[in-house]
Amino acid sequence: MKATKKERYFYLALIFLIGLISAYDNLCTWIFREQIIANEKNPIGVMLICLDNGQVGIFMTAKALSTILCVIICLGLVHTKYRVAII
Repeated sequence: MKATKKERYFYLALIFLIGLISAYDNLCTWIFREQIIANEKNPIGVMLICLDNGQVGIFMTAKALSTILCVIICLGLVHTKYRVAII
């Protein structure tokens, strides 16, 4: 199935939205870092916060890098017109 130009622009807009929401999430994480440190329930998030001596720096970096990786993969799929599938 070949995506039309209109569909590709729609997918690119959705990918941009993913990045925008992630940036907002990181901003909120920084603003509310005291509550994040106290209330984080994700075991990996807790581990990253503990690795940084109770700070959110490593946690935020990991979130940002994983979002960048996700956006790159999505852009690659749009660019190759879905001929490449990553499983």
